[in-house]
Amino acid sequence: MQLAITANLSKNKVRTLVPDVLDWLDRKSCQIVVEDELGESLRLPARYKRVPGDALASSADVVLSFGGDGTILATARKVGGAGTPILGVKIGGMGFLAELSP
Repeated sequence: MQLAITANLSKNKVRTLVPDVLDWLDRKSCQIVVEDELGESLRLPARYKRVPGDALASSADVVLSFGGDGTILATARKVGGAGTPILGVKIGGMGFLAELSP
């Protein structure tokens, strides 16, 4: 299964949570791609393929979206036409659309 990762970079927890999740996914031998802006901002290792936001749907079976409802909606605008499932991870106060919390 190929997973794509996107996140709201204005959330402070993203800088620690996303690398921790990536480490966990690595141990599970998951194939991972990250949105290019996220990879650059967090200075993620080159082993994580970086793709533009509009290519997330074609690069993954599921997109993990770290943030709140606004982040999930932004992710839906990027991948919704392809029907790629989005798993929202709530970071912060609001997150009615998110399925998970850290």
